[in-house]
Amino acid sequence: MSKTLPTPWTRARRCPVCHRAGCLVSGPTDPEAAICHHVATDRPVGTIGHLHELRPGPTWTAWRRSLERLKGTQ
Repeated sequence: MSKTLPTPWTRARRCPVCHRAGCLVSGPTDPEAAICHHVATDRPVGTIGHLHELRPGPTWTAWRRSLERLKGTQ
């Protein structure tokens, strides 16, 4: 069964962190954050991967709210 990703997270054709396909990004163009399946950080997102904040700043707050929903899809 396939699960629908809560917006605004989408699957990347090329992850900005590991440069592979399939990781999650916070937007299709110029993402502010990524959840990478291959590169670990101290910020795991359940079993999905690890959070990488690409551009911290005031706009990051909106993506944090959707991150909580994403954690609940496991």
